[in-house]
Amino acid sequence: MSCDSKTFFTLFFQELKRRAIPYVILHSYQKLPEIGDSDIDYAVPKEALPKLRRIQVELAHQHGWALVQTIQHGVFAYYAVLINLENPTECLRLDACSSYARDRRFLVSEKILLHQCVPYRDFFIPAPASEFIYEVAKLFDPKFKSPAKYLPRLKELWQQDPQTAQKYFTALFGETGRTLEQWFASPPEEWNPLRDVMLARNKFGFSLLVRESFRVLKRTFQPTGFCVAVLGSDGAGKSTLLTRLQILLEPCFRYQRTLHFRPGVLQKKTTGAVSDPHAQPPRNAVLSWLKVFYYFADNWAGWFQIVVRGKIRSTLVIFDRCFADLLVDEKRYRLRGTAPLVRLLRWLLPGADRTFVLSAAAPVLHQRKPELSLAELERQHGVLLELTQQRRHILVRAEESPEQVAQAVCREVLRALADREARRG
Repeated sequence: MSCDSKTFFTLFFQELKRRAIPYVILHSYQKLPEIGDSDIDYAVPKEALPKLRRIQVELAHQHGWALVQTIQHGVFAYYAVLINLENPTECLRLDACSSYARDRRFLVSEKILLHQCVPYRDFFIPAPASEFIYEVAKLFDPKFKSPAKYLPRLKELWQQDPQTAQKYFTALFGETGRTLEQWFASPPEEWNPLRDVMLARNKFGFSLLVRESFRVLKRTFQPTGFCVAVLGSDGAGKSTLLTRLQILLEPCFRYQRTLHFRPGVLQKKTTGAVSDPHAQPPRNAVLSWLKVFYYFADNWAGWFQIVVRGKIRSTLVIFDRCFADLLVDEKRYRLRGTAPLVRLLRWLLPGADRTFVLSAAAPVLHQRKPELSLAELERQHGVLLELTQQRRHILVRAEESPEQVAQAVCREVLRALADREARRG
């Protein structure tokens, strides 16, 4: 029996306490353990960072969850996504750091973040001055936040320990010509130049630049993105599935991108969708073969330009139909006699990490989309079943409700991500 995200949150931080790993939840802790849509940002000592994955995997296994994603997005920072496999809407996003660094700047050390942590409910939060300097550093990160929104909370933290807050502020910004008391008496817009001061003062040294280079290199060879393709006859529910899948998998990736049949890098599509693609006459055999080679070249170019780059940037890349659809629905692409060529070229193309084949009985599809004959739908059904015999192709019964189909596909993706995490661990 699995647990909900609120319970899993409590179990995880209790486990850190049991193992005597110091930690603090850095901000936005007032409503915890109620879990919203945001990440849980927390700090631990640097020697504890490598231990977190194993703790998360063991705890997830015990409670029906899975660690599906780990992204090292900084020298001192690891983002982890854990999801309830029984109910994928239940997830926990844990963003751990030791010291706080952004944009190749070392901003707040772990010594400060973990100094004199404060018990709060059933977990720990930073001392007021530590949270103050962390929030100030975040205020001036590359997201260009408005100081006016954050100054009331910063002032509240400063007032609880003004002497230590001033010490940390001077270490981060140097002598600014004003005390914090004077800064808080200044208009919010006068705080903005502090961003340039902070970034200029705290650049990475040589050793941290080397570590950052190795981190980027590792992300290149172990990308955290994922590529999914969805195939199926008209009426199988591809569009509905993709909409639901994007929502369910949103916590696992930083970005999402949907490609319709092909990447489209050789020629950008400028026309609208064709309302009845099967009504147009097919090309002759020569033009059909040339068109297949064109699609083949576009897939190769797009693989490097879009898919590989996207996966390095932790993007979920979804193909709504893919090159194999030329076998399933030749008439849609106005082709004739191209099946032998398509079968050959398919083996020369890189494939998606998982291809989901939506299949339903021909009468069911004909009732949903009567444009195609029963005979044609039967033929497509046979081709789709043939495709499911290939590696990384998964049959999905499209007769189920849209919710059930989306949940089934989502679980398969999550299992694939969890398996990948286990191999990398």
